[in-house]
Amino acid sequence: MNKHPVFIAALALGVAAAASIPMTAHAASDNKSFSPMGCRPLTPTDAAGLAFDTRGIINTTTVDKRVICEIDKDYETWYTPTNYATIAIWYKPGAVDGSVSCTFYRGSAASAAMTTTTGSSGTVPANSGSSYFYLTLDSYPSDFTGIGQNIVCTLTSKMILAHFYLIENGSTNTP
Repeated sequence: MNKHPVFIAALALGVAAAASIPMTAHAASDNKSFSPMGCRPLTPTDAAGLAFDTRGIINTTTVDKRVICEIDKDYETWYTPTNYATIAIWYKPGAVDGSVSCTFYRGSAASAAMTTTTGSSGTVPANSGSSYFYLTLDSYPSDFTGIGQNIVCTLTSKMILAHFYLIENGSTNTP
């Protein structure tokens, strides 16, 4: 018994069904959450005293520590004042007053320019609840739309970097 004609008929039916599915437009905006578990110490010196656990990245020392984290972008163009993005940096203080400060980098060694945006939590009281601060990303090196972006955060003593939430307010590649 030859099953080949049955397979071809089923394949043709599947192709016809797939062709009838309407294509969706690209999204007008896109929100993404990023765990700091993908981050790494910025330098070997920063590695000592950083703890990675289910709460996030914790600076267990009495000196500032830095981490670098990749943040994926799926915009179809660069960030502008009209097509901008906002990133929320979530943190939680530990047993002492502390702060988190971050610089968001857009660009690479391959681009003609590097664009940065910097912000900070300010000093927050010890053992207070988790909170966040925003960075608005409204500029981008215009020579490349697909270049990388990353964020470098400095955690003071006992601070926890909990997560990032990226809100892209423009046409994205995610339907």
